[in-house]
Amino acid sequence: MRKQLKVLKELKGDLSLIETEQYEKLISCIDKILESNKTDGVLYYQKGVIFFQKDDYQNAIEYFTKALNYDVGNNTIIQNLGISYKAVGNFQAALDQFNKSLAIQSKNTQIAVLKSKKYRIIKVILQGQ
Repeated sequence: MRKQLKVLKELKGDLSLIETEQYEKLISCIDKILESNKTDGVLYYQKGVIFFQKDDYQNAIEYFTKALNYDVGNNTIIQNLGISYKAVGNFQAALDQFNKSLAIQSKNTQIAVLKSKKYRIIKVILQGQ
């Protein structure tokens, strides 16, 4: 437990690297921690955030999905996964995530708006087929 706390403190200090866009250094740091702690959803989530910041949405999706495996029902992760799916044009998967998010937090107007926009896009696509 002490080792994990020490590692998390180090990681918190290194998260400032996101602000300076030193993504590769931060990814390397997270990977080192994951070597000894492969079930920490927070680390996978942080890695997803970094890839999202780099506009690497496919990797962001991969790591947000891994994070959800260890932190099922975390609405922040679900929302970011939905936004990542939206960014790659997978509107159905985005809509699925937005629905999950709204099931957890029904009064989240930002996600409700995103869901509404994606639903309209899907409807237009289906009508054109």
